[in-house]
Amino acid sequence: MKEYPEEYITAFMTSCKRAEIMKSANIGKTKYYALKSDTDFMRIVADRRAEIVKEAVLKMESYLDENVEILQKIIRNPETKDQVKVNALKLFSDQLGQWRSQTEFEERLRALEDAQRQNEDL
Repeated sequence: MKEYPEEYITAFMTSCKRAEIMKSANIGKTKYYALKSDTDFMRIVADRRAEIVKEAVLKMESYLDENVEILQKIIRNPETKDQVKVNALKLFSDQLGQWRSQTEFEERLRALEDAQRQNEDL
């Protein structure tokens, strides 16, 4: 597989706007469009993004025990208002669910792209 400069990968990972990517990577329109249409390059960018999301999910999951303990203290505290308890639980579970869904979606998308690439090679 061809290797790409790290600044190109980083630029595509950190922005979606063409002008920002071109400025950050110090490239012109021709190079931008060449990279954008390069499936190997875009696969690297997608994989890196997926890895960042996956790491965030794993980090969040590593705090689950501690967060559960904190939430239990909040819930058991008679001075805590019921709505505060509900809001805290909902926020935490919603965020974790979103990150898990994003990770699963990216894994499925990668599998579909790999299958498509294999079909194209036939």
